[in-house]
Amino acid sequence: SAYFSPLVTRGASRLLGISSDSSYRFERSVDKASVVENSDYAAKLIITHAGGELGELYKAGSPKTQKKIITFNVSSVKRLLGQEIALSKVKSIFKALEFKVAASGKNVLKIEVPAFRQDVTSEIDVIEEVCRIAGYDTIPLSIPAIKLSALQEDLLLTIQEKIRETLMGVGAHEVITYSLVSEESLRKARVSLASVIRLQNPLSMEQEVLRPTLLWGLLTSLRCNVESGSRKCSFFEIGDCFNQGVEFRALGLIADGRELLEVKGIVELLLEKLGLCGVEFFNSMNASYKEGQTAGIRIGDKEIGTIGRVKEEILADCKIDLANIIAAELNLENLKPFVNFQKIYGGLPIYPSVTRDISLVINEGIVYQKIVGAIDALSLENLEHIRYKGLYRSEEIGKGKKSLTLSLEFRSPERTLTDAEVNAYLEEIIRKLSLELQAVIR
Repeated sequence: SAYFSPLVTRGASRLLGISSDSSYRFERSVDKASVVENSDYAAKLIITHAGGELGELYKAGSPKTQKKIITFNVSSVKRLLGQEIALSKVKSIFKALEFKVAASGKNVLKIEVPAFRQDVTSEIDVIEEVCRIAGYDTIPLSIPAIKLSALQEDLLLTIQEKIRETLMGVGAHEVITYSLVSEESLRKARVSLASVIRLQNPLSMEQEVLRPTLLWGLLTSLRCNVESGSRKCSFFEIGDCFNQGVEFRALGLIADGRELLEVKGIVELLLEKLGLCGVEFFNSMNASYKEGQTAGIRIGDKEIGTIGRVKEEILADCKIDLANIIAAELNLENLKPFVNFQKIYGGLPIYPSVTRDISLVINEGIVYQKIVGAIDALSLENLEHIRYKGLYRSEEIGKGKKSLTLSLEFRSPERTLTDAEVNAYLEEIIRKLSLELQAVIR
């Protein structure tokens, strides 16, 4: 008989890559107090029945033995099992199990656990022993009490479901990519590594940092589909990103074979479905997108996302043999406070609308949003919609110039508008754009 330290035995077994029945047993500990007694008994049997001779006892180390005392409250039995067990019966159970019992107050016992019961370490283990010996069949069956409460809707989950519904409706497919990426992939995507979160002990070089953006995963998914012969693919992903020590939920969208304005329209549709008002697309710089073909998205002074045409050098680094890839990302945590799913219904219009198209020649640097903002500033009461119709560039228009066509829809809730009234609105709009943006009507 012997006792070996469980920690030392386990460590040596793993270090040497050797596991045996003996190591398995000693890893789970044995009764220290009975080692000498068991050795003496084994020696007696050998001498008596096998003609052996008594030799010297070898001992290395002195394992400390300490009595294990557990305070046991008899009332805990009813609290946990739902029935009372008499104190006398509890004592008889412990006596049969070789547990020493001493009273320590009303319905409170001090239980000394025998050394060979390594599995009994706390009061709940003692209660389990009482239950086991008394019989599990004696425990009354009852339905657990469940407190009913109103279901709290998770707004972020609702937003994600609305996003999936909208984007799948326009032909996009959802993908799921790894949240662990390599530093090299972020360099290829022109993402700054200054604030990324690195793993201390990564399993591989491909999984060494937590992603700060969904762009690289979407590019990888697009490449796999292009290599399989698929074209004009659109993918989106809803996942966690990590930046500057903060985890946030994000949406990523990537499209092949769609124009920038088309993807912008999809983003606008999505934001409209989420009930966001006051959304503005503004000029911004992003290292992953082409200069002059990227925009930030904000509500008030809160930036909620970006959109742009992916740089050709990034596509080359990702081994995507395409030139027109549009991507967009939205920070769902930032836009969540502005989401409003409340619908306001009104009657159908009684009177017809009047539509006028105007084509403006403007400087190349003037963006569509600036034109819309200038028109909105007039607060024309019967101007119902401003819609983008087309963009045109040519040598005839001139270098550094572009022609933008808008569709303006007017409607009065009280009567049919006359041509004279609509023309007056148009003149006011043209005058405003000419003064502020030096726009010229084609």
